[in-house]
Amino acid sequence: MDAQKQTGKASPEKKINVGNIQVAIWRNRVGDRSFYSVSCDKRYLKDGKWESSKNFGKNELPKVVLALQEAYKYLTMEAPAEASIEEGKEEYEDSSSRHERFVEEESI
Repeated sequence: MDAQKQTGKASPEKKINVGNIQVAIWRNRVGDRSFYSVSCDKRYLKDGKWESSKNFGKNELPKVVLALQEAYKYLTMEAPAEASIEEGKEEYEDSSSRHERFVEEESI
């Protein structure tokens, strides 16, 4: 039984930890389509309880960059192809329509 069915909460497809920085890769399904999103948190212990923050100090930024690079590598090299292909199509279609709008505006 997967974690989502046990807890009722969605679980990330993959977690990447670099020190106290954690990146979670989420696979989202809408109908028959899939796409990915990424979240990044700093985990720390406060009064004996684990907390998280989305704010990073300058000395934590190299860890954030490394964790995000690993997430990108996973998404481009290891993630199931169907979602990557769908995501790529959306990005291409979106950039194509932006380009067409830009060309039309420039022509006016």
